[in-house]
Amino acid sequence: MNNEEKILEILQQMQADIAGLQTQFSGMQSDVAGVKADIAGLQTQFNGMQETVNSIQLTVSGLQSDVGGLQADVAALKADVAGVKADVAGVKEEVAGVKADVAGVRADIGRLESKMEDGFRAARSEIVDVVEEVGRQVQQMGGSFQAVKDAATQNAFDIQSLRGGELRRRA
Repeated sequence: MNNEEKILEILQQMQADIAGLQTQFSGMQSDVAGVKADIAGLQTQFNGMQETVNSIQLTVSGLQSDVGGLQADVAALKADVAGVKADVAGVKEEVAGVKADVAGVRADIGRLESKMEDGFRAARSEIVDVVEEVGRQVQQMGGSFQAVKDAATQNAFDIQSLRGGELRRRA
């Protein structure tokens, strides 16, 4: 096999290597697109959770307003207690029920806030894992391209060296 055939074989191998790298790069681009779609989905979920939080906050505000109204009613009832001693026992039971409801609502709100925080932490953790994996893949891809570039540079140098040796032998 002469030098030109060797050079041709080396160039064909390099073309095959480059084609393989291009295929890998295309696959990684597809993976990145998938990751972006996943992130967009997570953002949509996050936005939905944020809307839920906003709705809960509006509900809490309404409940606080209701509690304020109930407290005013309790004050009015206390003023009437002096005149209506027979109804005192019933009014006290109503006030105790309202306080229990408010405590139950506050406990429910606390549980919901805790669940939402856990969900946010889990979503953030998943996003960080995905971003780190994409970074690792991009670093690996950069190393592969550098290796091909180095090999191509060395092959070009070798080809020129071989041609230089042939020219000297002919002269």
